[in-house]
Amino acid sequence: MPQDTVTMPRLGRTALIWAVANLAIGYLASFPLLTAVTFSYYLRAKLWGTVSSPFRDGEADVPLLVILVAGIPLTIVAILVNRSVRRRSGLRGWRALGFWAATVVVLLAPFTYFVLGGLTVSEMFGRGLLW
Repeated sequence: MPQDTVTMPRLGRTALIWAVANLAIGYLASFPLLTAVTFSYYLRAKLWGTVSSPFRDGEADVPLLVILVAGIPLTIVAILVNRSVRRRSGLRGWRALGFWAATVVVLLAPFTYFVLGGLTVSEMFGRGLLW
C-alpha cells in the first residue's frame, strides 16, 4: 500500500474530528454572526432609515468590537483547522471544492439553527445546542 493513501479508519476518525471541530467553531461563531446581523440593522437605520435602529440613539461601537474581536480570530481558526484536515485527507480538485462547501454548511449549521429558532443570545446559552 502506498504511503500517500488514507486508510478508512483514519479517514472516519478524521471526518468525526472535522465535524465536531466545525460544529464547535460554528457554535462560537454564531455570536459574532448574530451581532453582525444586528449591526446590519443599525447600518440600514443610519444610512437609509428603512428600519428602526436596534441601539436606539446609541452608537454601535460595542457590537462592532464583538464582530472584530471574536469574528476575525474564529474565521482564522476555522480556515487553519480545515486547511489542515483537507491536506491531511489528501483532497484535491473537485473533492477539495466539495470539502469546502460541506465545511461552510457545517460551520453555519448552529447559526442557522439559532436564527430559524428565533433565539436570543441569552437563550443560546440556556437553550442552545448544548441543552
